Amino acid sequence: MAALAMALVFAKSVKSKARTLAQAPEALYEELASSTSQGNLLASQAMIQARQSIGKGEYSKAHDKLRFLINFYSEASFASEAKKILGTLNLDQIMSPSNPKYKKNYTVQRGDSLSRVASKHDSTVENVMEMNGLLYPNRLQPEEELVCMELNFRTVIDVSKKTIGLYDQERFIKEYPLLEVSYTSKSKLITTNIDRSMAFDGGTLVPRISSKYRVNKKLLILKAGNLQIRPVKHPDEPDPGKGFFLSASDMEEYNLLVRDGNVVEIKQ
Repeated sequence: MAALAMALVFAKSVKSKARTLAQAPEALYEELASSTSQGNLLASQAMIQARQSIGKGEYSKAHDKLRFLINFYSEASFASEAKKILGTLNLDQIMSPSNPKYKKNYTVQRGDSLSRVASKHDSTVENVMEMNGLLYPNRLQPEEELVCMELNFRTVIDVSKKTIGLYDQERFIKEYPLLEVSYTSKSKLITTNIDRSMAFDGGTLVPRISSKYRVNKKLLILKAGNLQIRPVKHPDEPDPGKGFFLSASDMEEYNLLVRDGNVVEIKQ
């Protein structure tokens, strides 16, 4: 029951964020209403209807309108705002205890550890703990029931747009803004994988198995060129080298949804 309660609290907080994002300033409504072309008018109507649906708590309807908008009007001036709202709704659906997609129930066996359970289900210790409201990584009891979420998402880094997106095959999940990019390549597209997950305690890197991992800032090291995905550098930290830099909060959330081995595409 504690795990279910925590998952429900998480879902409620995500929906609250969606409502906040859906509160558009009057200037945006004027921009939407003043669209003159038929195509822009359809996109504008979809955006307004999506916001109205969120205000009424009709998230499924809002989801459909937002997907329509970003799939067919991705270059519209308000498409990025639509992606923010859709990403929040998608994350709510993915993490919801009532949505069986990506999830499997597992009964703890004698001798199991969280890392072994996570590995069996293409997940991570952090995600298993989040999904089940666990506070301590080493306290599993035989016959304990866990919900395990498969993390097989694909990451797309768009260097020109300074975004990092999460996808289920071709289906958009969520997008995060890159605050900094330190990367150059002659190739328009590079496909690589997440090699390993680390954290840094001041200037010292600590591995995932360390007790210090959970309480410190996370970073992901890619196989291609030793590139990193990590939070922006603090003035007291050493030069992080080449890579892609998120806000600290976005990095924590993104790290919760990926695992070692996941595909990463880097587009110029």
